[in-house]
Amino acid sequence: MVRPDQADSYYVPDIAVTCEPNEPGRQAMLDPILIVEILSPSTERSDRRLKMPVYQTIESVREILLIDADSHHAEVYRRENNHWGIELVRGAEATLLLASIELRISMSELYEGIAIPDSVVHP
Repeated sequence: MVRPDQADSYYVPDIAVTCEPNEPGRQAMLDPILIVEILSPSTERSDRRLKMPVYQTIESVREILLIDADSHHAEVYRRENNHWGIELVRGAEATLLLASIELRISMSELYEGIAIPDSVVHP
């Protein structure tokens, strides 16, 4: 994703989804509709403070998913006209809905095979 303030710089999200076909040799994705960042203690500050505002300026982006690496916790930022709404998804039994790619999945299924510490609690 190209940074608007620096045309020769860009961020690379953990996952990005587009409806555009892939072209061999292209390094930057065109017109992403969904951007996913997996938050860890070492990346969370950068993902939230630096990358999120840039991702929100990309016109094609309909949803941004921030997902916690250590707990069943996700934040879905969804573009609603010219504003961004947020949906918090918490707990193993909660359901994550990503409208941009028509995905509905339980958090327990999403985190399947990932060891989640029992002591991690979000406010």
